[in-house]
Amino acid sequence: MHRNAAPRQPPRARRLAALATAAALAGAGLLPTEPVAAGGPVLAERFVIATADARASAAGLAMLERGGSAADAAIAAQLVLGLVEPQSSGLGGGAFLLYHDAESGRIVSLDGRETAPAAVGPDLFLDPTGAPLPFHEARESGRAVGVPGLPRLLEALHRRFGRLSWAELFDPAIHLAEEGFVVSPRLTRAIAEAAPALAREPAARGLFLDAEGRPPAPGTILRNPDDARTLRQLARGGAAPFDEGPIAEAILAAVASGHGRPGAMTAADLASYRVVERPPSCIAYRGREVCGMGPPSSGEVAVARILGLLEPFDLAALGPSLRALHLLLEASRLAFADRDRFLADPDHEPVPVEGLLDPFYLDARRRPIDPARSLGRAPPGDPPRRRGALPGDPAGAPEYGTSHLVVVDARGDALSLTTTIEASMGSRLLAAGFLSNDQFTDFAFRPVADGRPVANRPAGGERPRSAMAPTIVREGGRPILLLGSPGGSRIVGEVAKTLIAALDWGMDPQAAIELPHALDRNGPSELETGSFWTAFVEPLRERGHEVRVLPLDSGLQAIAIRPGRLLGGADPRREGGALGRRARVRWPQRRRVPRHARPPRDSLPLGPAIEDEGGGRALRRACGRCVRPADRFPARAGSARSTRARAPDPARGDPRDRRDPEGRSGSIVGRAGGPPRRAPGRAGAARPHARSPARRALRGLSRLNRPNRARRGRVGRRAAPAPPAGRGPSGRRSRPGSRTRSPRPRQVPGAWPAGRSASA
Repeated sequence: MHRNAAPRQPPRARRLAALATAAALAGAGLLPTEPVAAGGPVLAERFVIATADARASAAGLAMLERGGSAADAAIAAQLVLGLVEPQSSGLGGGAFLLYHDAESGRIVSLDGRETAPAAVGPDLFLDPTGAPLPFHEARESGRAVGVPGLPRLLEALHRRFGRLSWAELFDPAIHLAEEGFVVSPRLTRAIAEAAPALAREPAARGLFLDAEGRPPAPGTILRNPDDARTLRQLARGGAAPFDEGPIAEAILAAVASGHGRPGAMTAADLASYRVVERPPSCIAYRGREVCGMGPPSSGEVAVARILGLLEPFDLAALGPSLRALHLLLEASRLAFADRDRFLADPDHEPVPVEGLLDPFYLDARRRPIDPARSLGRAPPGDPPRRRGALPGDPAGAPEYGTSHLVVVDARGDALSLTTTIEASMGSRLLAAGFLSNDQFTDFAFRPVADGRPVANRPAGGERPRSAMAPTIVREGGRPILLLGSPGGSRIVGEVAKTLIAALDWGMDPQAAIELPHALDRNGPSELETGSFWTAFVEPLRERGHEVRVLPLDSGLQAIAIRPGRLLGGADPRREGGALGRRARVRWPQRRRVPRHARPPRDSLPLGPAIEDEGGGRALRRACGRCVRPADRFPARAGSARSTRARAPDPARGDPRDRRDPEGRSGSIVGRAGGPPRRAPGRAGAARPHARSPARRALRGLSRLNRPNRARRGRVGRRAAPAPPAGRGPSGRRSRPGSRTRSPRPRQVPGAWPAGRSASA
């Protein structure tokens, strides 16, 4: 058994344990609401959350159930993701965040990207000879570790938009860290790939590997007591423990060891970190507003350029076809040519975002697109309003140490968060129970090109360029779509494809996510293995594309906001899940409808119905043709209703056979005697009941549950007032001990009850 493995035990009785870990531990209790796992769009009405792990979704859902905001749910989910998915995100990394505040209508964009220590210079990844280090050596070193920004980002998010207390957001993650969580197959694979580097560090080896150096098998229960202690300190003191104290000391010690290649981080670097609020990057597309994170993230700017280049083309008419695929690849090629040249940290280099999204510049860049021929490798353009241009560096290697989550709460706030530690398992350095990032591998390894400094070169205090693209699409100032993805520089193509599938091709979030990937980073065109795109490989090559077919491991999460409902989707390429909460049951309210607009009774939909199963009755929703309550609610054998309510009147015939020339029923249910009521102006037509079918069903239920129905006559008949004690039904005084009752006279419309005078 793994040294950190623990036998499966029932969860302890804590306030949020049953809510947050039900999806995580086998044999645990039920979730607070009925979950619907990914595999189709998750339908919700009040709130919904989608993350890369169902346990994180359950933790966020628990906060939403307690009245928390989207910020509260995202914080709880992120803390769980850092525990159960340590290869992709955690407290040692950073994040970009977009938050739509329903009250103000604003989109807030927060930059929690890692920063370089003050002592970092442009030769960060150069060996003594001036040559760039091999990528794996640079990644597995202290030089690659940036000052983590996620703790400060979560604290700033809660301070502005949180509703629940800060401490209770940590309960689900603390519970899982102490009691243990189930190791997923994806985590097992990630640990196995990083096992040689993890084995060199005692702390990482003790958590992730057994005595023989093997990773835990899928299904093993893994505990992380060090992370539980870290979470408890954060719950008590906010992000301050990352500035000084045991947690800060553990981070500095891990960076100093650095697999033999130490970094330059100091305590002053940790204490000086700040979250930056930046203006979102937005572009109009098909009458909607597509907003995302601006620089230092290049992702949303590149996505916006792809959409801007494609807007004049009628993609809706083309559908997912060869021509649409060719146009998408060509637009991606042009977007990446400018991304590599102009985008970097705006605090250190001028970034011409407005010029890159200028409509006239987009029109000029669109002209070389040929529907019948590929551009090949596209050169960078010359956007307006730029102040100089530095040489760019090509798109980096894809990384899988990133995750994404989206949330919509009951008040209409919406959140899109992309979180990362860069590569899978980060720098392979463990500190205080969490992995450190290797974010500086996003910097250019060569700081100089063509005798000029590269825009994305390393520098003290600089934030490396990113491709993360958390996105919120709005229409009329209200969000209609939230999405994002991990995947390194491939994020741009994956997000652009999903937006086109949702906005142009009308797909729901789950279908748009599952649509196979096709992208181009100004190099070979990449198509997802096993997809229908592979049928276009030869036609694309005839157009001049260099095509590669390979697995594309994304992790898209998306939520579509439509009138009265929310649709959540999670990427089946990973282990994600979307969870939502349907609205509380609301019975149809009574509505006054003009008689001329009332449909025939047979066309009315049914409300709740009653089924008699072994004497027990249960409400259920039904839909079908409207029938008489007497037929809908069968009476028990021997009851007054079964013997009297259905008996036809010999003098008038069976009223159920009375129909008008148009075939509408002339039911008399609900009337004690006399001819059936007819609607004025419609000869032979039965007057529809004033209440809705659901109300009639509930009324029938209450009558079935009344005692002594045999004395109350037919269903729908109003009972006479109870006589005084010692008197019979006619009001006369009865003899003591007599069981005889006077027969009740038949009521005539307009007549007073027997035994009473008009003056009474």
